[in-house]
Amino acid sequence: MALDFTAADSALKEDYQPAIREQLNNSIMLLAQVEQNTSDVEGSEAVLSLHTGRNTGVGARAESGTLPSAGSQAYSTARIPVKFNYGRIQVTGPIIEGMKSNRGSFTRAIDSESKGIVADLKRDVNRQLHTPNSGVIGTVVSVSTNTVTFATEAEVRRQEVGQTFDFYDGDFAVEAGGVYTVASRDIAAKTVTYSTLNAAVDADDWVVRAGVTMGGAAITSKATEDATQEIHGLEDIVSDASGTAGTSDGQAPVWLHGISGTASPIWQSYESAVSAAPTDSVFETAMDEINLACGEDPNLIVTSHKAARAFAATLKSQKRFSNSVELKGGFNAITVQTGRGEIPLWAERDTLDGVAFLVNTARLTHWVMSDWGFMDRDGSVLSRVANTDAYEATLYKYHEFGTDARNAHGKLTTLTV
Repeated sequence: MALDFTAADSALKEDYQPAIREQLNNSIMLLAQVEQNTSDVEGSEAVLSLHTGRNTGVGARAESGTLPSAGSQAYSTARIPVKFNYGRIQVTGPIIEGMKSNRGSFTRAIDSESKGIVADLKRDVNRQLHTPNSGVIGTVVSVSTNTVTFATEAEVRRQEVGQTFDFYDGDFAVEAGGVYTVASRDIAAKTVTYSTLNAAVDADDWVVRAGVTMGGAAITSKATEDATQEIHGLEDIVSDASGTAGTSDGQAPVWLHGISGTASPIWQSYESAVSAAPTDSVFETAMDEINLACGEDPNLIVTSHKAARAFAATLKSQKRFSNSVELKGGFNAITVQTGRGEIPLWAERDTLDGVAFLVNTARLTHWVMSDWGFMDRDGSVLSRVANTDAYEATLYKYHEFGTDARNAHGKLTTLTV
C-alpha cells in the first residue's frame, strides 16, 4: 500500500512518540526519582498547600493557670504556573515523498532526528533541574576579546559549541550586540570563546540561552518569579533564603513558589559553607541538621564529579570502599555511610564544583499538565515550513518542578575538591 503524508503523521505519533516520552522521562536521573503529579494541576497551574508555620498555642501552665492562647498551623496555598519546554525536528519534502515507495528512508531520517532531539532535550531539561529558573547558566568572571572566563567547569560544560546565548547585565537588560554563538570552549581553563562578543559584556554579567528571557526584573515577588520561563531547579529549591532578594544567579534565592523564605523561616533549607573535603562526617552533620529542621532524612546526595572523586579519594586513603546502589531508572550511584544508614551519592555534570545537595525525593514534586508529545492541534503533526520544501514537528511538555517542604533538603558549598 502506498504511504502518504497521513502515514508520516501516524508514524510519528504512534511509533515514535511513546518511545520518546519514555526516554525523556526515565533518562534524566532526578526526574526518574520523582513521581509525576497530574492530580494537583488545575488549568495551567499547579496548586500546592504548603505548611509555613506552627501552632503556638501549646505549653505547660500552673494548676488553674491561664491556658495557652488558641492557635493553628499556618498554611499557604501556592498556585504555580507550569513552564513550557519544546523541541522541533525538520524533514524535507523529498523524504516525505519517498515514503510512497520506500518507508525505510523515512524511518532512517526520523530515527536520526528523534535520537538527536531526545539527546538535546535531555541535556537542556537536566540542566534546568540544576540551575535557577531565571535561566542563568553562568556568571562572567572576566572577558578578553571574544573569550569569557567563568568560575566553574559546569558553567562552561553547559555551553555547547554551536549553541547561542544572550548576556544580561545587573539591570536584567540584554547587553548590546544580540545573540552570541559558542565557537569553542576549554573546560579545564573554564573559558568559552564566542564567534563575536560585544565590548559591553563584562564581569558579573549573566549568560542565558538565547530565546529565554530572565523575566525582565529582579525576583522579589510571586509575580516576578512567575515571569521566568524555565522550570525550577535545585539551585532555587534548596536554599536558606539568605541571599539578597532580587538576585538571579541562583545564590541563596529568597522566593520559591510565591513564598518568601525570609518571611517564612520554615520555608528555608539547611545550607552550610563547609570549606572541607566531602566525607561521611560532613554529609552526616548536614543530614542531622535537616532531620532536626523537618523530622525527615534526605535520601539522595547530588554533587559534582569533582566532589564525588574527592569523596572516593578520601575513602581510598582510609582503605575503605563504597557500596554501589542502583537508583530508579537504572542509574548507578555510590553510597555514603552514616549513622542513619547508607545514602546514595550521584555525580551530576550540571552541579557546580564544590556544591552538594542533600534532597528528600519524597518531598520533590514534578507537576505535569501535558507530558511529552507531538503538537497536532491543527490536525497534523507535520506542518509546512514557510517558503521551503520542508516540514517540521514540535515536541512539547508543560510542567514544573518543585517541593512541598523546602526544609526537607540541604546544601553544602565550598567543598574542597
